[in-house]
Amino acid sequence: MKKLSIAFALIFLAACGASKPSIKPSEASMDRLTSATKIWGHHVIHELPVNWKVIDSSQKGNMFTQLYLPANKTGANWDRNFQITGVKFNVSDNVDLRKNALKGIIQSQMYMVGSQCRKNKISLDLGEKDLGMEVVGYHAILGCKNTEKDLPRMGLKKGMSEVAYLYGISTGQDLYLFQSSLRGDGLHLNDVKIKERIRESVQDFFPMSLCPVGKGAESCLSVPNP
Repeated sequence: MKKLSIAFALIFLAACGASKPSIKPSEASMDRLTSATKIWGHHVIHELPVNWKVIDSSQKGNMFTQLYLPANKTGANWDRNFQITGVKFNVSDNVDLRKNALKGIIQSQMYMVGSQCRKNKISLDLGEKDLGMEVVGYHAILGCKNTEKDLPRMGLKKGMSEVAYLYGISTGQDLYLFQSSLRGDGLHLNDVKIKERIRESVQDFFPMSLCPVGKGAESCLSVPNP
């Protein structure tokens, strides 16, 4: 992402002092938007398709969640979404401990989804994906290819699918989870094809950056593209 775009977003958010997102036309493309949100100790800056919007932004205790959908979709009929979750807590200054904790969080999500989807699960552990400067990351693809029965806990009816790319980042004081999901009729694809489809969909939200609050654009870290 251009330094100018990041700098503009940081100035806007610092002036407002709020956690609600600033969404403006992207400087990189006429059919894209740039969203910038102050979430705990960082500004989270990323791209969006031009027809997307924030459908929900809420905080409960030490957890902040923001959900984006296409403008013509709702929480009941979406087929694509993008969600950011930020959790405020001090895991550890020890990088190895934080890596293990983050790996455990991602793999527990994979296990919970897999226990619902059973033989129709997709569960691809993609491993570590760090940002540098002792900011660690871990990512995976998970979901149901084709449900054989209704799954109320996942909001899925029989014959539907939902697959997601999940990327967790731990900075030491904050934990961020980025999730991009696809939902619709059952996917009759192998894991390789699903992985390609998910990665193609995720491109709409990159480039993405984490910028420490109170510091300049030069301190921002680029989130690696999957």
